[in-house]
Amino acid sequence: MRLEQGGAACVPPGPPGQALPCGSRCHDGEARLHRHLDDLGRAAPPAGSPPQEAGPGLSGPCREGHRGGLFSLVLAPHHDPPRGRAGTCVQALPVLTGRQRRLRRGPVESRAVASVRGPAGRGLERGRDFWICALLFVFFLPLRLPFRAEFLINWDAVNLGLGTHLFNLQNHQPHPPGYIGYVAVGWLLNQFTGDANTSLTFLSALSGALAPAGFFLLASRFMSTRFAVIAAVLLGLSPPVWYYSGVALTYAPELALALFFLWAGFVARQHGSPRHMLVATVLLVLLGAMRPSGALLLMPMWLYMVRGLGWRARFTMGGVLVAGNLAWLGPLFWLSGGIPAFFQASSELANLVVVPTSVFSGGPGAGQGQNIAFVLLGLLLGIHLGLFVIAAGLIIDSRAFGVFRRHAVFFLLWLVPALMVYLLLHTGQLGYVLILLPAFFLLVGVALEAVARRLALREPARVRRRPGAMPAAVAAMVLVLVLGSGTAFLGAPLVVRSLTQSVGTGIEGSEGAPRARPLHRITPHLTGVGVGSNVRQFDVRGSDAHWRALIGFVQRHDPGEVVVLAAPNSAGSFRHLTYYLPDYRVYALGWDLEGGFGHLFTAQGRGSDYSVQGLRRASRQLHLPPGVRWLVVPDAEVVIRLEGFTGGKLWDLEGGPPVLVLPVEPGGSMVVEHTVHLGPVFRPDVAREAGEERAARERGARGL
Repeated sequence: MRLEQGGAACVPPGPPGQALPCGSRCHDGEARLHRHLDDLGRAAPPAGSPPQEAGPGLSGPCREGHRGGLFSLVLAPHHDPPRGRAGTCVQALPVLTGRQRRLRRGPVESRAVASVRGPAGRGLERGRDFWICALLFVFFLPLRLPFRAEFLINWDAVNLGLGTHLFNLQNHQPHPPGYIGYVAVGWLLNQFTGDANTSLTFLSALSGALAPAGFFLLASRFMSTRFAVIAAVLLGLSPPVWYYSGVALTYAPELALALFFLWAGFVARQHGSPRHMLVATVLLVLLGAMRPSGALLLMPMWLYMVRGLGWRARFTMGGVLVAGNLAWLGPLFWLSGGIPAFFQASSELANLVVVPTSVFSGGPGAGQGQNIAFVLLGLLLGIHLGLFVIAAGLIIDSRAFGVFRRHAVFFLLWLVPALMVYLLLHTGQLGYVLILLPAFFLLVGVALEAVARRLALREPARVRRRPGAMPAAVAAMVLVLVLGSGTAFLGAPLVVRSLTQSVGTGIEGSEGAPRARPLHRITPHLTGVGVGSNVRQFDVRGSDAHWRALIGFVQRHDPGEVVVLAAPNSAGSFRHLTYYLPDYRVYALGWDLEGGFGHLFTAQGRGSDYSVQGLRRASRQLHLPPGVRWLVVPDAEVVIRLEGFTGGKLWDLEGGPPVLVLPVEPGGSMVVEHTVHLGPVFRPDVAREAGEERAARERGARGL
């Protein structure tokens, strides 16, 4: 027989069933375990009460005050143990019903039972967990596939899609830091699908189906199996997880890899397992290749986990981590044109989008307001009604949450680095909060279990004796959470629009007095930025309808006779049309970093000259290619800056603003200032300069 307590093995001397010395390591471990279970709520005998009589299986110095416990289930499962010699302690199997054993077992004791099982018990547990993970994956994969987007969902998704065809970091194909692993998997899938969106959304769907399985493995370390499964299902149905499992972005793979990493690392830390630490290290390397920021945020956690091993194992894991990261950093630097080029492109993007929202911006704090708004909105949409369940659990039995206090370092290293970066530096999309959401669903699972234990004591005896019975109130709470997740997912576009546009732009009333609306202190920061200016991205079906109609409309024209004037921002069409209209010439008209409006970029052949440096100064003149007869303008912010056009026509398309079509003379040119003019334009400053030059030439000819 072999017993394990905290990763250390104890082999009882002599034949099976022989008593253990009272001072043995296993006896001390059992005493500590009983003290721990008493702390969880099993009350000790009142002070001053007479000592309890020990059971027939206790003898020797340990007889007085000793209770049969977990180790007795292993030492003597089917018979009364023999009477021990002096100085030994033999425990008998306590006569308990299944219900009594379940009530005695707290959320941590469930795992304590597993940790002292023999090899056969551990094998059965691993097999059960494997099948539960497989069932969760099989359940969620068909749920993800029908909700995948048909078109690339937003600007970042187009960058990633372009990168699967031609990697060019300077032109943001994809944008820094490159996501080399994600793009490489997309390129590989492209060989079978032929379309970047199909490839990347399939990868997201796989990741979204794996994430609940990884979360179950982690959650089962903190609660019973039943409630770990319930919490995993609720996480999988969370609106942000559901949404990002169907779009071509990196957040779903990040979530899946992070959850498996946290599980493997937690087990490695608790049991000193080099094998689990190796798995965690490899997963961290893969996460770095997929989404480098996620790996950086979890690096403090890796350092904490690896400290539980010996020095030799630490050096081995460090070598695996360094070698694994070099395996993807090398190709990334090479494809980027070298290390200096990589860091230059990364710093340019950081100065453009990160610094303005960070504490280093030096502004009045609007950037931090945007960050707070994104994080709060993402968490509220993700947890929604689960917040009430957590509150109910805290009110009913706050001691059930003691497991989080005992592992406070683990949770602090998980949440604090991400929150500091998101709140103080930059939060670009709601998907950033996906790495935070699982911690809150652990709270939901523990709260549900605490409520179930309390309610079970109040139900009739016939209900309590029924195996696997769950209080009706808890079952109703789970059903409400599931329905709430589905409702929030389907209504996310309306929720985001109401919180960003209706609330944010309607803070001031007609008299200038603030209106009392939800989140009115934070949602103004969302207007005019990612979510507020591009709500279409959260309506997958509406986004697909818009791009299908616009692309089909442009494709009805001859590529040699049409050019497209589009806006190069998150709500504009320039990036999407770069990918979906490779045969057409697309010009980006917008604002440069100096405040001027003009021609910024040109796209054709599924590539463009887009770069951060190109945003520094817009060109004031745009020469149209020979043979062009029509201008197609799909974005309202460009349409409203057209002046003096004649013969144009507005076409109403599904899911977006009207598209303007303008006739032009072949071989014409455009002078772009703060408005767009067709044909030659009289500019007083140019005419004055030309007249002065002509007068100077005439004076020179006369010798004056």
